Amino acid sequence: MKASDKFDENIVTGKYRYYDASHPLKFFVGLDEKNRKTVVLINPAKPDNIRKTSAIDVESVKTSDNNYRLSFHLNDNSMEGIFFKFCDDLVESTRSIFDESIGMSLVCKRYNLWKKLFYKLNKTTLTENQQMGLIGELLFLKDDLLKRFDGHEAISAWSGCDKTHKDFSIGDDWYEIKSSQSSKLTVKISSLEQLDSDKDGTLVVFEFEKMSEEYNGLTLNTVVNDVLSQVDIDEEDQLLEKLKSAGYEVNEEYDKCCFRNVSKHYYNVNEKFPKISAKSLEPSIVEVKYEILKKDLLPFLIK
Repeated sequence: MKASDKFDENIVTGKYRYYDASHPLKFFVGLDEKNRKTVVLINPAKPDNIRKTSAIDVESVKTSDNNYRLSFHLNDNSMEGIFFKFCDDLVESTRSIFDESIGMSLVCKRYNLWKKLFYKLNKTTLTENQQMGLIGELLFLKDDLLKRFDGHEAISAWSGCDKTHKDFSIGDDWYEIKSSQSSKLTVKISSLEQLDSDKDGTLVVFEFEKMSEEYNGLTLNTVVNDVLSQVDIDEEDQLLEKLKSAGYEVNEEYDKCCFRNVSKHYYNVNEKFPKISAKSLEPSIVEVKYEILKKDLLPFLIK
């Protein structure tokens, strides 16, 4: 059962209940004396020194039985959707531990990771096309690079979020990721440098179809969670920094924009590929944007 359901169960102010009695850690949810939604961990280990944010108050108290009570209080109910995701993540990310004594440290680390995403909640959100583009890059990271390289190396290869010319560069290989509506006939190239290189590279084209909110498809939030679940704790911090660079912060608005991944194709970008190169332009031309017909990419399809 998710946190959103737990808080719907006629909770009384000042009363707490088990989040999941089968969980190895003692998590509780309830409303504190100020009527704030709260998740609590009772644990024998002392919490790390962690700080509150404008969205979440943090309280640590030693109990009479020599345990510690770590509480996270939601200050702003307009952010409850994000808070519920945070609560669910705390519980699910620690479900498989065998030693209760390490639970407190893991929970503190998870909080510090989440804090980077909603410490200063961005009031503006990524556009639909930006969400689709970021989903494509994350799917490539999850389904391709993370299966061929270790987490740190794969995440370090993601450079498109840092506003460099190529989306992914690892060793001598580079990849440019493009996401488009399946109904579109072209692929947009937004700068000269995206496909221009002395070395052959790979263009990866994702085609998406926009679906209703009720469809069980891809949203930016679900894809981010999927990728986070595939990397180690010490790699999550690196990934979250990349996500912030890409303009992502946890926002329940992203749950309203749902996609179906129709196709994914790889194309060999070689000297015969239909692209514009710097050496073919007059020196006075400094910025180029163009579109390539998808049908003309077929001769370069990598089987």
